[in-house]
This record gives sequence, structure tokens and C-alpha cells, in this order.
Amino acid sequence: MLALDAMKLEEEANRHLDELLEQQVDRAATASWQSGAPRNFWSDDDVETTALALQALLRLRPDHESVPRIVNWLLLERGGAGWYAGKDTSAVISAALRLEGPAEETG
Repeated sequence: MLALDAMKLEEEANRHLDELLEQQVDRAATASWQSGAPRNFWSDDDVETTALALQALLRLRPDHESVPRIVNWLLLERGGAGWYAGKDTSAVISAALRLEGPAEETG
């Protein structure tokens, strides 16, 4: 989807995004995708799959209603300072960098 969008094939990219959204596991407070691979399997896992789907969603439909629930799911999957593997952490951070909005100050 990201490659199609980069090639200015917006209609085709959005069609694939619609197909992806149909596979979303949607719950009240979270949303994610299942990779189909065993949990924590190196070559494919739910965290990386969900983070990559979030990247596509943020690129094509940044105001989609699922975005906050996807972010919530990713944060709940974090263990300590990161996720299961470096590649998971990298995918999540890459998606997070695409999030828009002002940082809230605490204090």
C-alpha cells in the first residue's frame, strides 16, 4: 500500500487498505492484526504486522477511527523498554513517528 501510494496509485492503495481493514481484530479498546504465525516467531508476528498496518493507515487515512485503538494495542504489547524483538520495536517506533499532533506537557 505504501509503495502504491508512493507511485501515486491512490485508488489501488486504498482498495488494498480496505481489504486490510476487513481483517482487523477490533475490540472496544484495542485493534490489531494477526499475522498467522506462531507468537514471537522471528519472521512474522502480530506486533510487527500491526505496526506496519498502522503505518499504511496513517499514510492513507490518518484520521481513521481505529488509529487510537491500534496505538493502545501496541502499547499494551510492550514489555519493559521495548517489544519482543528489535524489529518489532523498530516497526512500532517508525509508525509512532508518523503520528501527528502536539505533544502534551505534563507537570
